[in-house]
Amino acid sequence: MSGSSASFRRGDLIEVRSWAEIRATLDKDGMCECLAFMPEMLKYCGRRFVVSKRFTRNYKCPLGGTRKIRDVALLRDVFCDGSAHDGCQRACILCWNQAWFTKVDKSNYEPAVLPVVDASTPAFPYQRAPGRYRCQYDDMVVVRRIVIPPEAPRQNPIRRINRISVDEYANLQQAVGEKIVHVGGRWWRQVRPCFFRALLPFQEFPAHSGKLPPSAWLGGAQHIVPSGHQANSTMSFLIFTGGAGYSLDSLRSKYRREVQSAERRFSVSELTDCTVFKQQAYPIYTAFHARTRYRYLTERLKKSGFDRWAETVFEYKPSLVLGAWRGAELCAVTIANAIEDTLIYSTFFGGDEALRDHVASLLLHRVRLRATQDGGIAQVYVGMPKMVEGHGVDNFLTRRGCGVVTRPAALWLNPASKLLLRWFMSDQYARLLSAHKVPASVEVETAVDCTADTGER
Repeated sequence: MSGSSASFRRGDLIEVRSWAEIRATLDKDGMCECLAFMPEMLKYCGRRFVVSKRFTRNYKCPLGGTRKIRDVALLRDVFCDGSAHDGCQRACILCWNQAWFTKVDKSNYEPAVLPVVDASTPAFPYQRAPGRYRCQYDDMVVVRRIVIPPEAPRQNPIRRINRISVDEYANLQQAVGEKIVHVGGRWWRQVRPCFFRALLPFQEFPAHSGKLPPSAWLGGAQHIVPSGHQANSTMSFLIFTGGAGYSLDSLRSKYRREVQSAERRFSVSELTDCTVFKQQAYPIYTAFHARTRYRYLTERLKKSGFDRWAETVFEYKPSLVLGAWRGAELCAVTIANAIEDTLIYSTFFGGDEALRDHVASLLLHRVRLRATQDGGIAQVYVGMPKMVEGHGVDNFLTRRGCGVVTRPAALWLNPASKLLLRWFMSDQYARLLSAHKVPASVEVETAVDCTADTGER
């Protein structure tokens, strides 16, 4: 730790002081310059974050009079979890008095050693009466750099997930290199040479209700059909259903502890700056490829190709791009797109060390939590099972509550292609006809390797 908090600005790296140091700044009401320090802030003691906003404003103090609150910081992706306020889930942004942190010199940066924090609830009057509490947002509300008196209504800082149309999603997929065609009023994705599935594989339409892509007549096509319609095969999907009912408590204790452990190591924030994404995400992406030998769209391994992909993704305004940070270092990225009531969890990649520290569990948790907070997301679509015995990604997802949904499907194959499949690739032919089997869970689990692009799944 080095430097002082007396002069800081947006983008600076800071370290939150210890609880003993912070407690010395508080009065009998648990406040410093009329800003309350809440029990939910204890877990951040000794950790490092990036300042996302700084402000100084006058406001009406709940204890009487008007006060000026100086040099208050908002930290990147530091929210109240409501644990000391009867499980409140408003996820308000926490405000930090300059006396509660010190600025860290980035040029002499060393990772912070996480301290052992006394997480016992401070003996301050946070509960006014049974079921009624006070918090920072009773004292003041920070909304777009404006401090509002406590009688004004509070606003939820979590924005609604941006929706894109099916046409916009198809254009995005085409722009990033997917083979997408529009035939008979429907979008199709080529998943194998001359073999097509619906762009949204979970989207149903009656068999023979539209034309097939021209090259599909050489290979084939498959899509799910409404219940009761003629079907000759099945398709399976990995889907988190019941989006509005998810919480960390719904996970098994082992995976809940993984998320909690990762939350102590990483901060998660939304990435909106393409330049930052290109600079900091590229090394993670190339390391992922080196580890997994993943061969999908390998032109992104070149910096120029990665930059073009990043520019395209941000140009088409993705619904959600989250980054996991360890101090000032980006360690993992996930991208998701929302179409109507479905969130498509399309891309994830992370560094080796971050994966060992359960960053994949943390980002999956945050994506599902955002879907719940949105209120209009009914399901999170992850892809189709890999159908490989003991495959890490499928096991990783199903152990954390992902369901395998099997639906009736219509399959058309060129007669010659059908014969070739039956004779020389009987396993693949059988899989096209019958439901995918998800391998039984195994006791030993390695760090998950996931990426991209549900079109490949």
